[in-house]
Amino acid sequence: ERMFNYAKSAESRNINVIIAGASGFDAAGVAFFIGILIFSGSLYAMSVGAPRWFGAITPIGGVSLLVGWGLLIWSGIRGL
Repeated sequence: ERMFNYAKSAESRNINVIIAGASGFDAAGVAFFIGILIFSGSLYAMSVGAPRWFGAITPIGGVSLLVGWGLLIWSGIRGL
């Protein structure tokens, strides 16, 4: 289970870091940054031995990542 948490965190981080870097420091970039810290950070922490209840904050990071994606899509639509 720890290796799964580590692998999932690394995969998510890699994808979202690329998108966050491309979006810059606008609202979408900030949402991605917060989401990466909370989502990937909590999974990394659990993979090195943090208590299982620590995973309860992982969905907060996931929601932040979804907000980042939504804002990125919205800014793309507005730019057309």
